[in-house]
Amino acid sequence: ERKVRRDRRGVTAIEFALVAPLLVGLTLGLIDFALVMLEFNQASEATRRATRVVQIDERLADISDITAADIVCTASSAGVVSCSANSEEATADADFATIITEMQDVYPVIGAENVKITYSQSGVGDPGKPGGRLPLVTIEIIGLIHTFTLIGSLPGVPAAITVPGFPTTVLARGNDV
Repeated sequence: ERKVRRDRRGVTAIEFALVAPLLVGLTLGLIDFALVMLEFNQASEATRRATRVVQIDERLADISDITAADIVCTASSAGVVSCSANSEEATADADFATIITEMQDVYPVIGAENVKITYSQSGVGDPGKPGGRLPLVTIEIIGLIHTFTLIGSLPGVPAAITVPGFPTTVLARGNDV
């Protein structure tokens, strides 16, 4: 009996068997968390780039009556643009495609149906002068899901999460500029 108590062979293997699943789970969790943070960074950069494109060049809606209400533009998965108050510009579909291409350079999983562009009154500008009112343009990601690749099947861990909108707002150019 004394000899069995002093025999320490195999203790290390048993301790490893108890600790290894915890270490593997922690490692997988850290890798998945890093992938989520990478995707969030890509989404944030994509909205920033898109606002820059809109600020410089591409306008989707007629903003001449921006004082009445915000103008919200979205697109179908086919890239057909629809703006509130039927205020789409003639080139809205092509301009939206340019914006999406710029976003996909950074965040490839984003589609046309995952982007919402809102034009709102900024209170800046003079409607009687060239350039007119300067709108605020907000670009936001909508309806995009991140699926966990490594830990999504573990109990208590959701299989997927909704990617935040990362709304980015800039002051855009006015009319006739």
